[in-house]
Amino acid sequence: MCLKSVLNNEGIEHDAADTLRLRTVSDYARATGANMFTTKGSYLCRGSWWLRSPSYNTNYHRYVRYVYLNGKANEDDEYVEFTFDGVVPALTLAQ
Repeated sequence: MCLKSVLNNEGIEHDAADTLRLRTVSDYARATGANMFTTKGSYLCRGSWWLRSPSYNTNYHRYVRYVYLNGKANEDDEYVEFTFDGVVPALTLAQ
């Protein structure tokens, strides 16, 4: 997904937390290095995930944007070689 795709159409800013963007970290993602929030509360078992949107700064071609564990679509960038963020499919096909 790109940054534009995860922003809703109700005018909520990208930096506002959104429960529709919350994702639970799978066992596979944890086994391959994704971080998971482990403190009791509304973010238990949640994690951040990559977007396909590149950095807005063309000098940082190895950086991408991401969604933080609280559902905030960050304008900040992270280095693509970090393994602590998960990957979320943009489409799930029904059987």
